[in-house]
Amino acid sequence: MPDPGDGQGPATAGPGGTVSLVEGSTFAISDPRGDILPVGAHGLFHGDTRFLSRLQLTVDAGPPELLSARTVDPYSARFIFRIPRPGPGESPVVLVRNRFVGDGLHEDLDVTNHGPEPVGLRIGLAVDADFADVFEVKSLRAAGVREVHRRVLPAEGLLEIAHGSGPGRRATEVRFTGRPAEITEEGARFAVVVPPRSTWHTCIEVCVNVGPVRCLPACRCDAFGTLSRPLARRAAAWRARLPALRTAWDELQHLYRQGCEDLAALLMEDPDGQGDLVVAAGLPWFMTLFGRDAILTALMTLPFDRELAGGVLRALARHQGRRTDPATEETPGKILHEVRSGEVAERLGRRIYYGTVDATPLFVILVAEARRWGLPEEEVRGLLPNVRRAVDRIREDLGAGGYLTYPGRADGGLRNQGWKDSWDAVRFADGTLAEGPIALCEVQGYAYRALLEAAELLEATEPSTADQLRATARELAARFRRDFWLEAEGYLALALDGQGRRVDAIASNAGHVLWTGILEPEQEAAVARRLLSDDLFSGWGLRTFAASNRAFNPVSYHLGSVWPHDTAIAAAGLARAGSPEGALALIRALVGAAPHFGYRLPELFSGFAREPFGFPVGYPTTSSPQAWAAASVLLILRTLLGLDADLPAGVLRVRPIAPAEALPLALEGLSLGRSRLRIVVGRDGGVSVRGAPRGLRVVST
Repeated sequence: MPDPGDGQGPATAGPGGTVSLVEGSTFAISDPRGDILPVGAHGLFHGDTRFLSRLQLTVDAGPPELLSARTVDPYSARFIFRIPRPGPGESPVVLVRNRFVGDGLHEDLDVTNHGPEPVGLRIGLAVDADFADVFEVKSLRAAGVREVHRRVLPAEGLLEIAHGSGPGRRATEVRFTGRPAEITEEGARFAVVVPPRSTWHTCIEVCVNVGPVRCLPACRCDAFGTLSRPLARRAAAWRARLPALRTAWDELQHLYRQGCEDLAALLMEDPDGQGDLVVAAGLPWFMTLFGRDAILTALMTLPFDRELAGGVLRALARHQGRRTDPATEETPGKILHEVRSGEVAERLGRRIYYGTVDATPLFVILVAEARRWGLPEEEVRGLLPNVRRAVDRIREDLGAGGYLTYPGRADGGLRNQGWKDSWDAVRFADGTLAEGPIALCEVQGYAYRALLEAAELLEATEPSTADQLRATARELAARFRRDFWLEAEGYLALALDGQGRRVDAIASNAGHVLWTGILEPEQEAAVARRLLSDDLFSGWGLRTFAASNRAFNPVSYHLGSVWPHDTAIAAAGLARAGSPEGALALIRALVGAAPHFGYRLPELFSGFAREPFGFPVGYPTTSSPQAWAAASVLLILRTLLGLDADLPAGVLRVRPIAPAEALPLALEGLSLGRSRLRIVVGRDGGVSVRGAPRGLRVVST
C-alpha cells in the first residue's frame, strides 16, 4: 500500500496481511511474501475468474527470509529475501522477486551472490489454477470440482492448465525461462549455481486465455517499471490532475493522498470497449462496473475531476434499459446494477443485471452536478435523452404506488436493492424481516432530488415538463414527510414495507435523506440530533444499524457496521441541513479511524464503540481498496470547504466549516470548467480564491 510520504509503502498493509495489485480488470492477491496460496481470496483474477490459485516460491525446499516488500505502483510490487545458508556467518545470497499484473502476470526472479564462493540452490515454483468464479471465492464455496487438463511442454518451458471447451474455455499458460531442471504438472524446479559476485535470472510469464482470446501479460521480461499501457498512462495522468492539498491536519493530508492513489488504482475502461474511463467498485470482489457505486464515486470526485463523471455517465447511458426482461430485471429507462463476465453470470444469463432501485435517480443527479462543475454543454446535451428516459422510469414507478420500490423477494436476484443490498439488511426494530415491495427512505430522497435536477436540466427546452417534474417532486415530499416520519422517535423509518407499514428500525439511511433536501427544517433538525446519538454514532463513524435495534450486530455487513462513504454522505447532509457541528463530529471520527487502516479506508469496518478498544475493528471480507471508501475523503474536503458550484449561473460558493486543526487549508488546481483554482482558508477562517474564470462570482459568506 502506498505510504503517505513518498507514494510507496509496505506491501503488507492489506486486510489480513495481503498484497493486492491491480490493473484494469486483472488483479492479484498474495501473502506478504508474494506467494499465492490456496487460502481465502488469494489468486490471480481476470474477468471475474481466478486463473492462478497457487504460485509459491521455495528455495532449498523452504521459504526464503523476507527482508522487505513494497508496492511500487498499483500494478507492481517488489519482494526482497535473504536465502539462509549453512555454516557460520550471515548469508550473502539475496533474492529479488519483481511482479507485474496486467492482462496476466509477469514475474522476474533475480538471485545475487554477494559472497566470494559459488552457491548452489534449488528453486521451486508450485503452480495451480482452479478457475473459480469470484462469487465462489467470496462465498468460500469449493471450486475444486471443475475438471482441469494439464499439459507440459518442457522444450518450450510451458505448463498449461485448462478448463472447459469452446468459447467458454479458460486456460492458464505459465512459461518459465532460465532452463528449469524440471517442469511437471505441479510447477517447475531450477538447479542453480550462482558464481561469486554474480546474478542468476529467470522470468515467469502467466497468460490468461478465454476462448480463442489469448492475453499476453502487459509487462515482459526485464521491463520492471516500464508498463506503458494506455490505461496505466491514463490513470497516472488522472491522478496527476487532481488538486494538491496542503493542510495542518496531518491525518487528513495522508488520507487524501492515499484516497487519490486508491481511486487511480481502481480506474478501468468501460466494459463495452468504447474507451470511457470508469471505476471498478472494489478489490477483490467487485472489480467491475457497478451503477450505484460508480455514480456515487463520481459524485464525490466532481469538485476535483470531471473526466470520471463523464465516462461513467456515457458508459451507463449506453446500457440504459430499453425493454422489460424479468430475468435481468431490465425495464425501459433503468440504469444497470452491475456488469459481470465470469461463469456464474454466464450460467444465469446475467452479464448485465439491473437489480437496483437507486441507480436511476442517482444517474440524473450526477448529470446535473457534472454540468454545474463544468461538464461541457455538448456532453450534457448528449445525455439529455437518457435523463428523459430515466425520469420517465421514475415517474412511472412513483405513479404505480407513490414511491420507488423493489420487490423485496429472493427470486434469483437481489432480495434488497438499495445500497444496503445484503439479504437481511431491511428489518424492523424488533428484528423482523421486512417483506416487499419495499420503499427505502433514502431512495425517495434521491427521487425527489432527481426530479428537481431534471427540471433544471430540461427547463430551457421543455419548460412545461420542468413544471410537471417540480409538481411531482412537491407531491412526493409531502407524502414522504407524512408517511415515513416516526413521531415517537423524532426520526425517519428505514422503509415502508409491502403493506405500507413503517419499518421502524433506526438506521443510517436518514443521513442520505438529509443530503437530498426532501425534509422540512424541523424534521432535518431532529434527524441531525438523532444521527449523533450513542446507538448510531460509534465514535469512529456512523453505524448502518443502531445498537438499539434488536438485530444489531457490530460485525455484520449492514446491521451495525461502519461504512466510510455512508458516514461521509451523512456528514455532507448534516452540513447542508445547518448542523456543521454534527458534520465535524462525523468527519473527525472518520479521519481519526484512517491511521488504523494505514490511511486506506476499507469498504467497511465493525461497528464497535470507540471505547473500550480504543481502535476501530476490521471486518473479515471487506474490499480494500474500494472506490467510494477512497472517494470519501474528497467528499469530506468538499464538506469542510463548503464547496458548491453552478458554472452555468456563474457562481462558486466557498463556505468553510473546517476546524482549527485543519487550518491553514489550501487546494491548488481545483478544476472548474477550463479553469484551475487555488482555494485557501487561512488560520483566521478567511477565504481566498485565485484563478477563477472571468465573470465568476465567488460567495464566501
